Amino acid sequence: LETQYPDGFTGVQLSPQEAHEIAACASVFAFVQERVPLREGVVRLGGMFGGDENSYRVSFDEEESTGGGESPSFSCVARVEGFGENSATTTGATTVQVVEQLGPPQDYLVRFLVNGKPRVMQVLSQSVTGEWYMEMHGANLPVLVQSPREFELSRHMLPPKKIDTSDMVLSPMPGVLIGLAVMEGDHVEIGQELCIVEAMKMQNIIRAPRAGIIAKCRVEPGASLMADDVILDYEPVTITEDGENNT
Repeated sequence: LETQYPDGFTGVQLSPQEAHEIAACASVFAFVQERVPLREGVVRLGGMFGGDENSYRVSFDEEESTGGGESPSFSCVARVEGFGENSATTTGATTVQVVEQLGPPQDYLVRFLVNGKPRVMQVLSQSVTGEWYMEMHGANLPVLVQSPREFELSRHMLPPKKIDTSDMVLSPMPGVLIGLAVMEGDHVEIGQELCIVEAMKMQNIIRAPRAGIIAKCRVEPGASLMADDVILDYEPVTITEDGENNT
């Protein structure tokens, strides 16, 4: 890796054309999905606020991301026009043709022709809020597809509060805490066993994410846990004047 990327690997950087191709394909994919009969138990929120049913606001980070910053670096409106024979023309005169679509229970794998050039998009996961994790042009992107009205309303929503969990040990899943391997005041090393959470009759060992001192045990063995419940607290890390960690 150092030979190929001597300055370090920073992820895929999309060109403007590649970004617009992703937006065009995502809008056509959303257009097609909204016209597929719903499976039992599936709720679709897209289009519930009315407006132009053929228009979409597509937003994502142009650099490969696992969550990114507070706002996407790419956002555009794509309008699907004249969809027929599995093809459509989006804003910018980009012609997108759906060649093949393989869907659940596997991940969606869609083969497109974009202005006559073959393209492949993989949809790794979907959410009812309209966000998909998509792979295309070598980038793995959380792509948010909204109707114009949904986009307008979302601008009035308060951003979620950011919580610093760097000094916390969280439960990775719902379950029951069946044992603690440490006590308050214990010094632990990275990778050391801290506790065991049982979920679906499987015992999951939770290990220390870093070295430090356990400040507090929040729950007792036998307690039920939800995902992301705090089990243990570390003592905060302080930095001395010489730059060393002091826990």
